[in-house]
Amino acid sequence: MLRQKILFIPAAVGLTLVWTGVSAERPTINDFGMPGVVELPSADRLPDGELSFSSSIALSSSRNAVTFQIFPRVTGAFRYTILRDFQPRDNPLDSLFKGQVFDRSFDVQFALADQQRVGADVALGLRDFLGTGIFSAEYLVATRSIDDTVALSFGIGWGRLAGRNSFDNPLGLLSDSLETRSGREFRQGGGVEAAQWFSGDASLFAGVDWKVGERTRIQLEYSPDLYERELELSEIDNTTPINAAV
Repeated sequence: MLRQKILFIPAAVGLTLVWTGVSAERPTINDFGMPGVVELPSADRLPDGELSFSSSIALSSSRNAVTFQIFPRVTGAFRYTILRDFQPRDNPLDSLFKGQVFDRSFDVQFALADQQRVGADVALGLRDFLGTGIFSAEYLVATRSIDDTVALSFGIGWGRLAGRNSFDNPLGLLSDSLETRSGREFRQGGGVEAAQWFSGDASLFAGVDWKVGERTRIQLEYSPDLYERELELSEIDNTTPINAAV
């Protein structure tokens, strides 16, 4: 079925279209093509073998994703993103691509626990772990469903998900190497820098998915992403950490 999600996010106002076999029940697909709220992840997973296609169009970018429930506990997504006004103005390719970046990236999420056993679904995820690293982030998220109408998600993130109100990495207790995030800001597509996973400062994030009617949902989330690169190179404005969708 075709679902439309109207997004109100700090960086832009956009429209997300999702073609998927799932019903209007949870889970929903976020702006990155993975199970989640607006832009942030949740610990939900699709039915085994489910294949979804999504397209998100905003003022500064457009994302197209193919999402697949690879195994019952493993969800993956391939995403192709066009970022406008993302290259520095002195970039030699600017005259050809007019500041645009064409980015391919991969996400993967692993379900660690179920609500029936521990009181919430828990998942571990890697965002843009194989690609340029523009959106590179890692996270641990828990989602608890209340009846069939409300789901609450709460998590901790690293990388792009560790911008606002960040704090020292709690995993630094395990190894000093995790206290700072190594690696380049961006890399050539196809590269993997596993050494930087779950390293550097961390931030908390949260979201709520509320089914207010048979065909209507309201989603709110607190995002730690500061959109620093986007703010530097384009005219978008990040005025609030709250993202909302209807």
